[in-house]
Amino acid sequence: MEEGSSYTPYGDKKEKERPARFGKKEWRADLESYYFSNLWKVGESPSPYAYRADPGDHEPFFILERSGEARRNVWAALRFPAAQHPPWLEQDEAVPVFLPLVYLADVPGEPLACLELDGRRFAAVSAGGRSVRFAFDPVLAIDFHLAERNASLWQPFPWRLEVPSRVLHHGLQRHLEQRSVKRRKEEILAGVNGSGFVSKGQEALRWLIRQALGAAGARISGSRPLWSGGLTHAVCVTHEIGRAPRGRWIEETARLEREKGIPATWFLPGEKPPGRYSGFLDRLRSAGNEIALLGDVFRPPLALGSDIAIRHSLDRCREFLERWHVRGFRSSVLISSPVQRKVLAEFGLYDSSTIDFDPFYPTAPERGCGSVHPFRIHGNLEIPVTLPGPENLAALGLPPAEILKQWRNKLDWIRQTGGVAVIRMRHFACPLGRGRGLRLSDWLSLYENLLEAVKEDDRAWKTTLAAVSERCAA
Repeated sequence: MEEGSSYTPYGDKKEKERPARFGKKEWRADLESYYFSNLWKVGESPSPYAYRADPGDHEPFFILERSGEARRNVWAALRFPAAQHPPWLEQDEAVPVFLPLVYLADVPGEPLACLELDGRRFAAVSAGGRSVRFAFDPVLAIDFHLAERNASLWQPFPWRLEVPSRVLHHGLQRHLEQRSVKRRKEEILAGVNGSGFVSKGQEALRWLIRQALGAAGARISGSRPLWSGGLTHAVCVTHEIGRAPRGRWIEETARLEREKGIPATWFLPGEKPPGRYSGFLDRLRSAGNEIALLGDVFRPPLALGSDIAIRHSLDRCREFLERWHVRGFRSSVLISSPVQRKVLAEFGLYDSSTIDFDPFYPTAPERGCGSVHPFRIHGNLEIPVTLPGPENLAALGLPPAEILKQWRNKLDWIRQTGGVAVIRMRHFACPLGRGRGLRLSDWLSLYENLLEAVKEDDRAWKTTLAAVSERCAA
């Protein structure tokens, strides 16, 4: 069989080999539902099965061209020609993307994008007629970029600098952390300097699908801007407190937020009665802040448990959930699982237990969900953490000025792509700056500068995660 032939070795047309998602018209309703509920950022309709102007046309928009050598689970560089170039990319900038399946051959037609793999560049996406041919499945590639969706239920731990304190003694935890940083510091910084804690792969694939739809003459239905009132993005400040709130750092951060007029989301464990810090939570609520649930602080991660165990744990928090009108959940170690998300949906809680970019994972260039947008997965809304944690940046030895620079760069990227900036402050892992040459006053000054930058951004919606979830559900 000649390479590039339109027939398989079995004599069938290659279009019959397409996955179901690229299939016949009668499948489109189910496929659109799957696409909307699982793979796309909230507020957009990217469906490759959108209706054309001609309702009698039964041909598919996207065709997976199965020709050339097949490669699985590879990282490739995606490039766009000038006519289809995204505005947020430099000219001829290569974007790393993870492809679960790709065919190493040029596809016929006018090139919309090229791939570089093993030193070879080939046209991977081309338009011809009223269809677009792909050398890979873009929907499946976006699915795999949502790493938490494909993580094993029993091994969902991403490697990070902070080791769960409930597992190891504090002294051993700090020793392993410092040894890991010392061993991999140069490697991590080398990888971060080129990307700035930004993962562009999933955004590039979304842009590619939109361009492909336009080239095929499609009409994208149901599109709407996620942020209203001319705002381009959202900024959400979040805090995590693992025990009774006390200490100057917590009081000072709350005071700075009141002065800047920026509300925040405070995650606290709900398994134990609030007790003597109920007054503190009342003051937060009266100032317009949100109270949310911080899970698995006093027990193993909920993501590792069964649905019965997760429901039992959340049932013990019902008093906390009802008293403070809790709408959201976050795992203290930022891990999730399909079972956990489904149970959270039953309790009406959004999830914020994933991170968009994790350079500390040892085996992949870009670990994390890869998205700076809220998205639906396993029937639940996920709002990822999108700014790098200050404790990780401090562990890499970055001074306050460099930390603020990294935060500003990430905020600029989120503004360009219309995402949500979620800032995560942890108040129980260890006092920020202790043993790393940074005093508490330095951290307070750094945090004030960050809040000032957020306050001055007129195009940002400064709000809580609960308000974002309500907007996504509207």
